[in-house]
Amino acid sequence: MKEVLGLVEGSVIKLNRVVGDEVELILNNQRFARGEVIIINDLFGVRLISINQAQNLELTEGLV
Repeated sequence: MKEVLGLVEGSVIKLNRVVGDEVELILNNQRFARGEVIIINDLFGVRLISINQAQNLELTEGLV
């Protein structure tokens, strides 16, 4: 989680996936969400498909 919170504009995260592949987003060794690798304006991104609500609540406690 610390690494994710430390990301800034221009940060790079290496992916071993291609456009259209489904990926799992893992935070604190827990599956936080599922997404799909996409390209927008020549930049790679991840479009969220679903968020694990129970994990989401636990991971965001104290961040507000």
